[in-house]
Amino acid sequence: MKPQYEIVRVVDQQYLIDSESYERTFAVTTSGRLQPGCYIVVWGEDVQTLEYNDDPQYLGPFISRVLAEAAVREARIDQLAEQRTI
Repeated sequence: MKPQYEIVRVVDQQYLIDSESYERTFAVTTSGRLQPGCYIVVWGEDVQTLEYNDDPQYLGPFISRVLAEAAVREARIDQLAEQRTI
């Protein structure tokens, strides 16, 4: 099974907009390091519940959703995760 991923837009250190356009709070200890912008959120292969916490990897920021989508298309998501881990 491939890792699950989603492109989100971080609004500030507490909120993000998910791929379905819902505003979500996120609780990660690295949240102070996440600058506003678009991120590829990668969950492991065995995750049951997709939560915005310390479990997934946040890859980015990208200046636009289009650039994040292009990064997903151009590279396998597992290779991208190895290269741009936050």
